[in-house]
Amino acid sequence: MKMRREAHTVYLSSQAMKIIMDMKKLALNDEGLIFPGITNPYKPISSSTLMENMNSMGYEGKATIHGFRSMLETFGAELMCFNKDALDKVLSHKDSDTTRDIYHQARYVEERQRIMTWWGAWLEAIEMSGELVPEENYIPESVHGGGAMSCKHLY
Repeated sequence: MKMRREAHTVYLSSQAMKIIMDMKKLALNDEGLIFPGITNPYKPISSSTLMENMNSMGYEGKATIHGFRSMLETFGAELMCFNKDALDKVLSHKDSDTTRDIYHQARYVEERQRIMTWWGAWLEAIEMSGELVPEENYIPESVHGGGAMSCKHLY
């Protein structure tokens, strides 16, 4: 996360919460770390651990953590028509317009929750289907209330 003047709240999907709850069951100590370091379980994993794990699973040169963030912003905007400002809040992006960044203090709580619900379900669909990009109309009912839709269906 980039340095901010305030704490960044992350609204977790049910899939992310399941991972966290499973990891808490595996805790090796009482330090409160959900993802303890491998060499020192009293310190959190390093910033490079996720990328190292992806590389060891055969994704070196094929995928990056930044790529996941890019997919979230791109598909969230193109498939789901999520508000760009809400997507930026999810990703902890700071507005390049410093005046707007100071005055525009909207939190987009409900939309950020919908974004993360969709993102968790979308990644789960990729995992279950074995396809990098699942059917583009797949949007969980919990996000839009039923029926397949995407931005292109709105115009």
